[in-house]
Amino acid sequence: MCSNTALWRVLNQWALIELFIAGLKWLSYIY
Repeated sequence: MCSNTALWRVLNQWALIELFIAGLKWLSYIY
């Protein structure tokens, strides 16, 4: 269970990074 929560934490962190990169790509695409 402990490793499962750690895995979810890593996945959520990667999801946030992916969203941040996607946001930067959209901003660079718009401007």
